[in-house]
Amino acid sequence: MGDIMKRLIIFTLAIFSLITYQPLLSNAYYEDKLPVEEIVTKISPSDLINNLKVEYNNEDIIGYISIDDTNISEPIVKKNNNSYYLKHNLYKEYDIKGSIFLDYRVNFNDKKILIYGHNSKQLDIPFKELENYYNKEYASSHRQIKVLTEESIKTYIIFSVYVEKEDYQYMNVNIKQEDWLKHLNYLKDKSWYDLDIQLDEESKILILQTCSFHKDYSEYKNKYIVIVAKEDI
Repeated sequence: MGDIMKRLIIFTLAIFSLITYQPLLSNAYYEDKLPVEEIVTKISPSDLINNLKVEYNNEDIIGYISIDDTNISEPIVKKNNNSYYLKHNLYKEYDIKGSIFLDYRVNFNDKKILIYGHNSKQLDIPFKELENYYNKEYASSHRQIKVLTEESIKTYIIFSVYVEKEDYQYMNVNIKQEDWLKHLNYLKDKSWYDLDIQLDEESKILILQTCSFHKDYSEYKNKYIVIVAKEDI
């Protein structure tokens, strides 16, 4: 891993370790935390994204993420770095609670996309629900992640859940094609559970990351929950 990549990872993770909140959001289209499928019966994907851009006066809003039967139903933003939305809300106001954002190095059509969001010990906020994936039964029954863009709705199926302490290879977005399947199997093997899925050289993946604060897993305090899912095509 190159020096630039190492500095990027250290900087991003250091900021995450200092900030533990994420905003509660409200909007007529998602204030009830509806699944993506229900949202698009009321409004088209492109209209939803455009309306959110207008509401927040923010052209950085590029997508929307939801997981059924959870409180995760939120806009996604993207800047030209991984630091801005750690400390700014959707109105672009300074806010240590931050926003849910896409890694600046990737686009929704890439073979690996990474989405970050803060967790909190005090507040009942969206990405706090990722701590429920410590439970195998929960993980098995909440495997679908939907990502809405202006063009489409992508469905991802979770195949790996773990807490990372020190090996941040999952953040590497420059994997050579000949090493891609090896990388996918590495992520699969890291999982706490066997979530049956078939991977191949053409598989595309989504990774969610947040901090770990769960009181029953104190050994993982200030480490990172990693959820890996394969695009269902």
